[in-house]
Amino acid sequence: MTRFNSRRWVDVLATVSLVLFGCLLNIGCAPTDSPTESDSAKASGVEPQAVTATPKIDVKNGGSDSHGFSYSILHWNVESGGNDPATVAAQLVELGDYDVIGLSEVETPAAYEEALSKKWPGRYEYIRGISGANETREDDHLWLAFSKDKFSLIETEEMKEVSGFVFDDGHHRVPLYVKLKDLANSQEVVFLMNHLARGNKNFRQEQASTLREWARTKSIPIIAIGDYNLDFEFATEKGNKAFDEFMKDNVWLWVRPEPLVDTNWSDRDGDGVDNYIDSLLDFSFLSGAAKTWNASSRVIVRENDFPDNEKTSDHRPVELILSGS
Repeated sequence: MTRFNSRRWVDVLATVSLVLFGCLLNIGCAPTDSPTESDSAKASGVEPQAVTATPKIDVKNGGSDSHGFSYSILHWNVESGGNDPATVAAQLVELGDYDVIGLSEVETPAAYEEALSKKWPGRYEYIRGISGANETREDDHLWLAFSKDKFSLIETEEMKEVSGFVFDDGHHRVPLYVKLKDLANSQEVVFLMNHLARGNKNFRQEQASTLREWARTKSIPIIAIGDYNLDFEFATEKGNKAFDEFMKDNVWLWVRPEPLVDTNWSDRDGDGVDNYIDSLLDFSFLSGAAKTWNASSRVIVRENDFPDNEKTSDHRPVELILSGS
């Protein structure tokens, strides 16, 4: 005969009561077959979203984030008098939409403007230099385009005379000065398009030293691009005397292209051999605050671009990419 234990039954009843009471208080108490969050999403036809990494900035197309800026720049000597403007304009469009495009030896500016406007309607504003006329030709000008989505124009001028030196002697191109404002951060930037003298080395050296002294005391970011005829040779790692003048005292920072690639084809004697093999005539320079920016440059090589023909340019385009915070 089993003996009745009242104390034991009291303990059991107390335990059951506590469990029932806890379930009533606990809102999260649910049947074990309730659907999970993942199951609910599947039932509703909505898949849970994966966490993705922040996309990289597309610097080539002028992308930027909240922490900085970036500028994509192209410059090119298009060889006025030795090309078909429509052919080179079509090649220019194929290179893509840059924030700033600078051309030298421009014979027919309308050809380039029409090609860019057709491809990217309303994107660019165009600035034409008028210097470059001399006793033999009137169509050897400098030209610059900038993206109106990226910049607004503050001022532009041709630097005819600087500190007593006359750039505008009637035989050479005058530096094309363009000051822009970055629409995203209100930063002011100067773009200086140049084509220094080819046949007059003394004048070229004076041009180089004048531009160096002009930039020496300026803190505003300056981006100088174009054909400088500084004859930098890969074998010797040296340029001509104008190169030495321009680079003196480190006023200018050369954004050296990597790798070094010949930028000009010239066969003056008609022997089928480049007279300026493994050398650079086209340069990208920075001064002022721009010297602290991240910078890279490359010479754009296209299939069968050299030697050129009567429709194409005897220079290669140069790309410059800049970024900062």
